[in-house]
Amino acid sequence: MRTRYRNGQLSEEQPRLNGRNHGVLRRWHKNGVLALEQPHKHGLAHGICRQWNEDGKLLGCFQIEHGTGTHRHWYDNGQLQSEVSTVDGALTGRAHQLFVESILQKPNQAEAGAWLISGKRKRCRMQLGDFRNERKALELVQSLYAAGTVSVTAVDLYQNANGDTFCDRLIIELPKAESKRDAIREICRALCAKGKASLSPKSDLGETRLGLLL
Repeated sequence: MRTRYRNGQLSEEQPRLNGRNHGVLRRWHKNGVLALEQPHKHGLAHGICRQWNEDGKLLGCFQIEHGTGTHRHWYDNGQLQSEVSTVDGALTGRAHQLFVESILQKPNQAEAGAWLISGKRKRCRMQLGDFRNERKALELVQSLYAAGTVSVTAVDLYQNANGDTFCDRLIIELPKAESKRDAIREICRALCAKGKASLSPKSDLGETRLGLLL
């Protein structure tokens, strides 16, 4: 299975067997340089994983056994960015928090609603996931706020040669009220059920933020 950045560049290649990841997952930087190799076996990470920077320099490697171990990620300068522990492929609550914090440290992010609206002023396209247009994407963001979301951040924004901007992930800051947290998750689960998104974590761990991959 192959996916591409919305500017056309190959983003990820993942062999699958019986509907599950099986084989070496490869991801590329937006400049076309290989970024990651991560072997999988019957749906779980298994083997030696490697990461490279945008210049092709090996940053580091780590080993995962049947989905259990410590995933490491590095900045382009070689400094360790994060360590995330999984057990049988599932993030622990602390690991999810560290993962989100590492994403929010990256540049090229904006409040999702303001980012979507800015396309008209800049006379270029703002595309969130596979939404057909900015209006449909904005309806999602507004529904999250209406359900009680504290903030919605579009992260890791990137562009094509025409200046159009794309976003594949939202970070959703959650309120403390259980009823509101449930309502926000229901909105996200509806997208997941249609095959348009992936939610992390899948169940409530008491986290302060959700990750929604689109």
